[in-house]
Amino acid sequence: GDMVGLLEDLAPSVRQSAMIALGRCCGLSQPLRGKVLDRGVVHQIVSVLRSGGSAALMRAALFFLYSTTNNSADAARQAVELHALPVLCERLELIDPNAKADAVWCLAAIARHDASLANAVAQSGALPLLTLCFKEPSLPLKRISLSAVGVIAQHGPDQASLLLEAGLVAAALPLLKQRDQLVRRRLVPR
Repeated sequence: GDMVGLLEDLAPSVRQSAMIALGRCCGLSQPLRGKVLDRGVVHQIVSVLRSGGSAALMRAALFFLYSTTNNSADAARQAVELHALPVLCERLELIDPNAKADAVWCLAAIARHDASLANAVAQSGALPLLTLCFKEPSLPLKRISLSAVGVIAQHGPDQASLLLEAGLVAAALPLLKQRDQLVRRRLVPR
């Protein structure tokens, strides 16, 4: 059967299961990822994220978006063109640290491919929100946010300058005092 068609099912639980299964396929196999992406599913996933739904459905949609954009620069470009970045930034304003962390993973997956995608993430309004994530009590959110900032900075001095101008470096410095070794390790890679 056609699993991509299940993304349009009326039952949210079916759509959620389809997103998780297709996300796993995209993460495991380039040929499967190509077949899935040819069907315009990035558009469907961004539409789901934009329209909202249960926390479980949103989490599945974010997993699927992460799996496709992390493994494909073309999917990352599609997500940017379909205005996924403002939707992800909106999720960074939620109270739930897990929802924020999922959105940060997606931003990092988009930014990892090249400087133009990193610039798109940096200029989407995400940087001030990432600064706020550093101040959250959630250690996993701090770690993921630091990783995302590192992904953006890795593309060159222009991206690093954007982070510096946005105050992310100054906001990250207090994290050197963190007891959590994983936070410190992401801040100062060896």
